[in-house]
Amino acid sequence: MNLLSIENVAKGFADRMLFTQLNLGLQSGEKVALVGANGAGKSTLMKVLMREVLPDEGRVASRKGIRIEYLRQHPSWDNSLTVRGVMLDVDHPAVHIHRAYNEAVAENNAERMAELGDQMEKEGGWMLEERMNELLNRFELDGLVYRHWTELSGGQQRRLGLARLLFAQPDVMLLDEPTNHLDLDMVEWLEKYLQDPNVSLIMVTHDRYFLDAVADTIWELDRQQIFRHEGNYASYLENKVLRDEIEQSTRSKNVNLYRRELEWMRRQPKARTTKSRARQDAFGDLEGKVKQRHEDKTLQLRTEKIREGGKILELVNVSVARGEKTLLSNLNYVFKKGDRIGLVGKNGRGKTSFLEVITGGLEPASGKVIHGLNTKIAYFRQDDNVLNPNLRVIDQVKEIAEYVTMADGSEMPVRAFLEEFLFDYAKQHDYVEKLSGGEKKRLQLLLVLIQHPNFLILDEPTNDLDRDTLLVLEDYLQRFQGSMILVSHDRFFLDQLVDQLWVLEGGGALKVFNGNYTEYRRHQQETQREETAAKPAPAKEKPKSSGNLTYGERLEYEKLTTDIDTQEAKVVELAQAVESASNDFDRLQPLLDELNQAQQALDEMMERWMELEEKKEE
Repeated sequence: MNLLSIENVAKGFADRMLFTQLNLGLQSGEKVALVGANGAGKSTLMKVLMREVLPDEGRVASRKGIRIEYLRQHPSWDNSLTVRGVMLDVDHPAVHIHRAYNEAVAENNAERMAELGDQMEKEGGWMLEERMNELLNRFELDGLVYRHWTELSGGQQRRLGLARLLFAQPDVMLLDEPTNHLDLDMVEWLEKYLQDPNVSLIMVTHDRYFLDAVADTIWELDRQQIFRHEGNYASYLENKVLRDEIEQSTRSKNVNLYRRELEWMRRQPKARTTKSRARQDAFGDLEGKVKQRHEDKTLQLRTEKIREGGKILELVNVSVARGEKTLLSNLNYVFKKGDRIGLVGKNGRGKTSFLEVITGGLEPASGKVIHGLNTKIAYFRQDDNVLNPNLRVIDQVKEIAEYVTMADGSEMPVRAFLEEFLFDYAKQHDYVEKLSGGEKKRLQLLLVLIQHPNFLILDEPTNDLDRDTLLVLEDYLQRFQGSMILVSHDRFFLDQLVDQLWVLEGGGALKVFNGNYTEYRRHQQETQREETAAKPAPAKEKPKSSGNLTYGERLEYEKLTTDIDTQEAKVVELAQAVESASNDFDRLQPLLDELNQAQQALDEMMERWMELEEKKEE
């Protein structure tokens, strides 16, 4: 069943066309990942699908009555709303009934309350508060329910937007970078949630593990067109490599043919026959194909190498605190050349605060940070506050340097270096405020790397970057010979780049694990299995004497003993199903009915068993 479609859609701005003649449809249960370079128009296409931006041509059509919710990169709601108010400000039948019921209660309208009470039962309205609190707790917002959403940090606002969208249970989810500002546990939970076959979505995400686990269809926005691939991200990459090889082969053949045709054209006399005229026309078509070649630009992150001294960085009894809360206690560590440390932990455990202490932006609660003589730290922050929106791109970079010194000692003008970062002449003279989110992140990276650091501190560097920029950044960081601390919720990025994890466990505790993130998770799972296996099995009670029971009652008693075990297992299973379906109103009510019936049957069995037990012991 087609839920959402675009027909012959085109959209561009004054200086360039983003996409043209797009024809696509989203089927029920389909999970689409929209991929493409930064600035290709992914966010614009999402806004077109939401009808927030009108296409220049074509139309967007949706199935009658479906509800669509959009997770924006920068959420915005009524400024007067609290966190709870934002959650309840959604389009969902149960929420509407819940609101009407509360109004009837306020008016003391018993008849209206009775009428709405039945509807509340049918739509699952009685479970709303429980579901809302569960989601707020999941995204660590449960202590902020009555705070105005404008008082939240940017990361908290993003998590509130995601919690609100999941609470709304729309027919179609449009998700723009859904994993940004989530910790790794949240990412893994969201991944499992979205794998539900009833969820239909279109998402833009840079997180490749997440993308590969969730998406079953890839839409690649490239050269103003959409290339559709059925399958997950890994199979899409295989398909793209094959497609690029075919294109390269075709282009090589066209170039050779073009050369032969050009030689023929130059040898022809001025008076040409009809036959040669046709060949001229074919030559014109071929020339167009050759000149319309597609160039995949790639970044070349090459900067001057700076030597490190004997001492790089030392932490002596360093403690980090936020107010009265201790985040890290008495850490001692001497950084070695080539250290690659991944810093992980739940949100609020103090990752960013720790980085600020190392870079001098925050004083430690105790202890000291000792920098080596030649240590040059470059710090990539989550936010883009380091950028001046009123400057042109090239002027922003020139505030640091006019020329960039390369590894071979040569100097490159800033303008040329910007071109290697995929900022062409026109983009270099754009104001920073006009850049897309990914282009701003790319500019931030450039500003970090031209400082020639030998100690990199990266706080969520992958947010909003496109795949090609990520690949080249990974390549650069793998070749980077200095020390590095990396904070990222991107599990693939962590796996590629770190060989040691520092896990902030809360209460000031820090656990060191030698290995990458996947190895750490595997170690956790194995430890949990070993602990479960080590627990002694519960001792089985010896069967009691049948006492004064008749033969028939003894048979009934023995059967009840077995049946009760089976029924208890069924009740537990149904209770778990109810819990997992708490976000699905359509499944929830039938499960609740079945659970009530199973519990009632269990109660009757237990009552009869107790009667027989008492008689047996008389």
